Amino acid sequence: WNQNNSAPLSDNELTQTIKSISRAEDSKPKAIGCMPAEMFLTQEIIRPPEIIEKGVFMEGSGMILVGESGVGKSLLTLEIAIRLAKGLPLWDMGVSKPYKVLFVQKENPEYTVQTRIKRLCKGLNIIGLQNVFLADRKKNFGIMKVIDLRNMVKLINTVQTQIVIME
Repeated sequence: WNQNNSAPLSDNELTQTIKSISRAEDSKPKAIGCMPAEMFLTQEIIRPPEIIEKGVFMEGSGMILVGESGVGKSLLTLEIAIRLAKGLPLWDMGVSKPYKVLFVQKENPEYTVQTRIKRLCKGLNIIGLQNVFLADRKKNFGIMKVIDLRNMVKLINTVQTQIVIME
């Protein structure tokens, strides 16, 4: 404001408003990475839509698959990608609809990945995989470096995938 207009609030009103905001901010949990369970339980949280029924996998969630080397994690993640892309049930659990899936894989040679996809499609009696996208192995897509993470986000936005599987 200047000589031609007046302040929107008096000094007293401004002071009261700032104190009110400060009290409200003080009542919020501090940004230390956790909150008391009692406070968490008082929040209304809406259940996200299910990707895999029975609450196994919901929108906005993540999952980590671990196991010893050679037990079939890569093959399993490929099958999950294909089933989610086609909207096929995962074992006895329904999949709500077909999803666009980005598969980022650098562990196995391209020939192995291609052979596995062909075998899975044959075994599942699938023709065509329009909703499965394989990240270019020559590019850096990862989460360990900021630049790699930016590349990953750009790829996800470009392809508009709904599910990302990183191996």
